Amino acid sequence: MPKTVATPAIRFFARGLLQSACIALAIAVAIAGCSRKPEPIWIGAVGMLHDADASEDNLRGMRIAIDEANQTGGIRGRRVELRILRDSGLGELAARVAQEFVADERILAVMGHEFSSAMIAAAPVYNGKLAAVSTATSPQLSGISPWVFRVLASDSALAVVEARAFIAKGWRRVAM
Repeated sequence: MPKTVATPAIRFFARGLLQSACIALAIAVAIAGCSRKPEPIWIGAVGMLHDADASEDNLRGMRIAIDEANQTGGIRGRRVELRILRDSGLGELAARVAQEFVADERILAVMGHEFSSAMIAAAPVYNGKLAAVSTATSPQLSGISPWVFRVLASDSALAVVEARAFIAKGWRRVAM
């Protein structure tokens, strides 16, 4: 496999995803208990996965973080592996992908569903079964499930911060 190059943006997303994944994995490992055999820890990865979009950057960031973890002995001596599925950013497909991850007993946590509509559709499937970490930003995700973790602020929270910054600069009209 070719060496993955980490740009500053990829490292930023990788750190956020890794931190959230570690929280989700800690919960999942605690629930799953200790294994006698050093079987790998499987994480589901899901997203649009088209050409060079942000989904590819997220996946690259996940691979970098997992490679770094595995190079230092994995988690408690267990390698970390990814199972990658595509949801194409579509809610109906995202719910089916979520069902597939839930049915796979190896999967301990899921990262992905970058589009809010996809995460909103997948969240009820994961609820009570798998921890899911997402970069989706819809305010509808706030409180949708104690099993869903968002690594970015919601659109409504970001809008307030941006509006305050524009007002502080004296800008009265802004096009975004």
